[in-house]
Amino acid sequence: MGMKNGWLKYLLSTIGFIFIIYILQSKYFSLTEADRSILGNFIEWYGILLSVLLALLVVQVWTKFTMINLLIDQEADALASLLRFARFRKAPGFFNKLLNEVIIYCKNNSSSNSTNSKSNKQYREQQEKIFEILLGAIEPDEKSCVSNEMIRVFDLSVDIRGDREALLKERIHNSLWFLLIISSAIWILCFIWLSFQNIRWPLGAFMVFFSTFTIGSLLFIAKDIDSPTGGVWKVSYASFNETVEEISSFKIIKNQKKGRKLKKVV
Repeated sequence: MGMKNGWLKYLLSTIGFIFIIYILQSKYFSLTEADRSILGNFIEWYGILLSVLLALLVVQVWTKFTMINLLIDQEADALASLLRFARFRKAPGFFNKLLNEVIIYCKNNSSSNSTNSKSNKQYREQQEKIFEILLGAIEPDEKSCVSNEMIRVFDLSVDIRGDREALLKERIHNSLWFLLIISSAIWILCFIWLSFQNIRWPLGAFMVFFSTFTIGSLLFIAKDIDSPTGGVWKVSYASFNETVEEISSFKIIKNQKKGRKLKKVV
């Protein structure tokens, strides 16, 4: 509902902006033939520059957005793999202790509120607890491939989370946003001015509205996606919920006494 209201306000603001510019240019500004020619050329080459800038902006923020989603999925998969290998350990109470700690970690990570500095400190402490549980079940001189894989996938999950935190802190610099907004405003104003001077009202209004709405929408969407956890479009943490559902069944599998039941899952 909030997103719909936001788009409605944006739509009405665009219409109001165009109407005000139309009134001002029709009352105070008029173009000669020479002015129209110069302004048309300016709109053409300046529009190419603006299009390239907007395209690079959208590609940049969308690439970061999809990469964060991918890292969330990879981290959750690594934790699930950790539990798969942990089922083979015979240490008393090791599996249940590790399972409970990983479930707590995943549940705490399953929302966009898990990205502030306080939360990051809390998750590093949880990662230390998981690592201590792993070390407690492995002998110092042990050379088991299962133990090596558990350490490897856990280290992978820690590394992935670090990459995710780094990407979440990245933002398009304010100076670039300023340049893009000013450039877009100049192009839109020139386009409105020329269109309303040269083209009759219905067609001119149609062209001006959709040009203004498209450029404004691209800037709005790019700005929103540039903040993946605080805007309208947010990254999905559903992978952690899916991992909790998956590894919760491992407890039942571990309690099975017959090896055949285990083989079916492995």
